[in-house]
Amino acid sequence: MERLSERALVFDGEAFTRSLLKTEGIDRGCSHLAWQLSAFSKLDRGFVEPCFFRDGSSYVIAAFCPKDRKLISCEQFWGFASMLVGPDPDHCAALFERVVSVMGIRHAELSGLCAQGVMAQALRDRGFGLEPQNELAVRQVSIEGGLEGYLSRRDAHFRARMRRTLRQAERAGVETEILSPTDLGEICQLFARILMIEKQSWKAAQGESIYVDLGDFYLGLCMRLAQQGLLRMLFLKIGGQDVAYLYGFLLDGCFRGLQMSYDDRLSGLSLGNLAQLRIIEAVSKEADLYDLGMDIDYKSRWADDVKVLTTYGLQFD
Repeated sequence: MERLSERALVFDGEAFTRSLLKTEGIDRGCSHLAWQLSAFSKLDRGFVEPCFFRDGSSYVIAAFCPKDRKLISCEQFWGFASMLVGPDPDHCAALFERVVSVMGIRHAELSGLCAQGVMAQALRDRGFGLEPQNELAVRQVSIEGGLEGYLSRRDAHFRARMRRTLRQAERAGVETEILSPTDLGEICQLFARILMIEKQSWKAAQGESIYVDLGDFYLGLCMRLAQQGLLRMLFLKIGGQDVAYLYGFLLDGCFRGLQMSYDDRLSGLSLGNLAQLRIIEAVSKEADLYDLGMDIDYKSRWADDVKVLTTYGLQFD
């Protein structure tokens, strides 16, 4: 077992990703290092310190709270990320057990685990009493066959509505720009465009823009994803003016959506729906699954499959 610095973990990124893509029973996309380290950067370093361990192809990627002797996920916003990563769940559970012993852990919170998944079961098999604390539902849908394949699997009312949206956009002269940026300077410029659109959104009008509290998280995440060629961005434009955006990332045949918004002054054009249709059309050339993230009302119209992630609490003597 080896404890890693953040720098060493980043250097080990390719090996980590290979292990991640073979890990079952977790949310792989949100357990990627880009997500974990971007989230870790938001934690107060006065209260937590990195707790990164590796043993072979197994990893524990967590934050340690010395005052309470507590181990928590690097991502404390929602509970998507798993601190346990590795192709052998039993070996991961054994590594976790050793980390608990070496660090003198009294409490732990393990998020991002599928309740009936092999990772959670491996922990139970080692005698860990997993106490459910929170559940998080995630919406996913197949995009095999591209946009037409996707629409063919939705109901007739939905298909008719989306085709009207496409025709309306064509009449309004809406243009689509799809980007796969890798340059960090370009990311900053694209983020400036995103924030300009966000200012005209209903979220901003109601004081609910996620960028107020998490703008630096998303910027850091996009930079890390871009460096690995995983980031995909979409802009909708009318007359050269940005009116909507949607961005996310590709990993192992899955497109994970991150954020989207549009100019609310043009809500009659159904720009949110149009952005979804255009991103499906674009990323289905590289992925066969679309993960829309946390389940909220509108997403049930777009995706039927629900994956539930559980956060567990553990107490140690």
